[in-house]
Amino acid sequence: MKTAIVTGAASGIGLATTRQLVEAGYRVHAVDRAEDGLSRESKNHDSSSFIPHVGDVSDEQLWSSLSTSVDGQVDVLVHNAFALHLKPLHLQTKDEWTLQWEVMVGAVFYSVAHLHDALLSASGSMVLVSSVHSRIGIPGHPAYAAAKGALNALARQLAVEYGPGIRVNSVIPGPIRTPVWDSASKEDLAEVAHQTPLGRLGHPEEVARVICFLGSTDSSYIHGAEIVVDGGWSIAKDSR
Repeated sequence: MKTAIVTGAASGIGLATTRQLVEAGYRVHAVDRAEDGLSRESKNHDSSSFIPHVGDVSDEQLWSSLSTSVDGQVDVLVHNAFALHLKPLHLQTKDEWTLQWEVMVGAVFYSVAHLHDALLSASGSMVLVSSVHSRIGIPGHPAYAAAKGALNALARQLAVEYGPGIRVNSVIPGPIRTPVWDSASKEDLAEVAHQTPLGRLGHPEEVARVICFLGSTDSSYIHGAEIVVDGGWSIAKDSR
């Protein structure tokens, strides 16, 4: 049985990815801070295919623990966890800034430090989940956008560093209907849908399918790529 690790696995894109990988026959180590979410999901799977890990990806000890749980082999590693403080840069505290970078970029550093050999042993694949915020500025997202942009650059760097033994790619989702949008008004959701050429927000499963493709041998010659999954949002400009 192949082994995968998915962070931010209790909801949204991470949960959809976890489910698809389990369905494809992977043993998935599902990582999230949300113990309740992982507990609910574990009821839907056999204990041999879904292994929950409650923890913070910015804690290096979590990655040390994961390295002892994977039996020396990781076929797919999906970095999907994120942190977000919606504030202009001058109102961000140092702790808020640091947390966002540690969760999104620091976690990649810790994972490679502890799982490099396991990924290499499996000729594994890493998928870093970035965001359209890495390319297009929207007020209130300074640390988030900067960290997501760093993920794009880091994916390219790791692809050069570790190919051909480990493949590395990034996925750039746009407006995807995850719990982050739960507080948005109907008017705001309608406006985002209007700004998207496909006329709607995406579903987590639509991003998950791309992630799982990049993790599989079906994408064996895709390396160091950035794949945008945004319904055309980033290529359109409202000219009303």
